[in-house]
Amino acid sequence: MTLSNGSREHGGTPAAQPTTEPARRMPLHQLVHPFRILGMGLSALPVGMVLLQHQASWISWAFLLFTSVFWPHVAHWRVVGSTNPDRIERQNLLIDSAIAGLMLPLMHFNLLPSALIATLATVDKINSGVRGLWFRSLPCMLGGIALGSVFTGFAFHPQTDMAVILACMPILLIHTTAVSVNNYRLVRRVQYQNVRLDQLSRTDPLTGLDNRRQWEEHAQRLLQGWHAGAGPASLVMVDIDSFKTINDGGGHAVGGGGRRANPAGRAAAHGPADHPPREGGGAVARGGGGG
Repeated sequence: MTLSNGSREHGGTPAAQPTTEPARRMPLHQLVHPFRILGMGLSALPVGMVLLQHQASWISWAFLLFTSVFWPHVAHWRVVGSTNPDRIERQNLLIDSAIAGLMLPLMHFNLLPSALIATLATVDKINSGVRGLWFRSLPCMLGGIALGSVFTGFAFHPQTDMAVILACMPILLIHTTAVSVNNYRLVRRVQYQNVRLDQLSRTDPLTGLDNRRQWEEHAQRLLQGWHAGAGPASLVMVDIDSFKTINDGGGHAVGGGGRRANPAGRAAAHGPADHPPREGGGAVARGGGGG
């Protein structure tokens, strides 16, 4: 949500009018890419510690090296070279889940890192904002688990020692914090947009004055206060002479600027309780406390 720069019509003055722009959604791959680098890189610590303890084969180490260092950039390269980046990024996210599934049997289902990696792989799908993606990723993860289990001969050693626990701490703390900060920023952005939408719904776009709906709500509150003995209330109507000529000659943007700049229009609001709205045409009203 932004305030647009004023446009000129027929050489008139710029019209400062609040407008909405089309929502600019961050491309999916730009949202996911930094979290993929962070998650894959940090997950290499507990996985590598377990592989070291089990004296894993070079194939397991090569797979860990590829997924933690090269895969995030391969995934990004696939998206950049695609004509449909969102579709390719969804495929990448499903591949992420398959990779996470493969990691579990490679670690012989060591309990803490296995639970952590499976959970974070699912959370990343939810964090992407793609509806139902986390559910569609489950078969990919289960397929990775099945394939990895065949490769490791269905080895199962769930015990987690202190070295592996310590290796899990960076991904548990850093990745979780990064996701939380990102979600906080999204919430703040939505809150700001909601405030702007509320302001725009109550403002005349040409003049920046209250629109009729907002002014009628204010007038209703003012009359209720007057009936309750809160003090006097007044209504002033101001009509700009020859407004149609101004509007026809300079366009609506110039006419709106005239309503804002006209001394009589400014005089229609001279106190903090006053609410000058645009009533239509060249009319400006003022409702406020005082006589």
